[in-house]
Amino acid sequence: MPKSLASTWHVRGYYGTVSHNAKSVYQRYIGWYDANPANLNPLPPVEHGRKYVEYMGGAAAAVGRAREDFARGEYRFVAEAMSHVVFADPANAEARQLGADALDEPRPLLRLPGGAAQRREGGRSASRHQLFSDLDHCYVANLENSALTCLADRRSDDADATVTLERAVLSRVVLREMTFADAVERGLVRVDGDAAKVAELFDLLDDFSLMFEVLEPKRESRGAPERPGS
Repeated sequence: MPKSLASTWHVRGYYGTVSHNAKSVYQRYIGWYDANPANLNPLPPVEHGRKYVEYMGGAAAAVGRAREDFARGEYRFVAEAMSHVVFADPANAEARQLGADALDEPRPLLRLPGGAAQRREGGRSASRHQLFSDLDHCYVANLENSALTCLADRRSDDADATVTLERAVLSRVVLREMTFADAVERGLVRVDGDAAKVAELFDLLDDFSLMFEVLEPKRESRGAPERPGS
């Protein structure tokens, strides 16, 4: 918990830990258990994927069925099914590509509000507008108690600064193709108001090292050597 909240009595753990209680709040009921006994002790992801692929008649059959579902627009299930195939066989390029396509077509299944890359932030409080000139959209980003929230199609009367840029420029900054300061200097970003508050936000963002896999099994769990270029 951030220091600004750690000493507050009503956010301390009582029954369970902070991480357990956070999941309860997110899922809107007390506790993570949904009363289905099958979810109490499921197989680990790799074994889970292998059994699913076996039940589906093998990877080739699963990918074939998934392509049919993809054509019908059933992207959510395609993404789930291809995840099982990838966990069963991380080298299956066809399943990896189809799963990626399912997450991207026709509208992304996973999207952060306003397209902002949200990492862990410091505990200061600040508010700012974010205008996408090419999309004609405005977002309000607010940083408070180490939480960065972003509300679409809103404006704030007391925002510290207003940032105007094209969506593609934000993508380049997030992907580290250029710094925010460089974008401002090149005229790709306009900051109205307290520019120091915007710079402070970027300074507070943490960088996470990419030391583990997310969409495939961890290498130690599959017992395979690292792939070239990984």
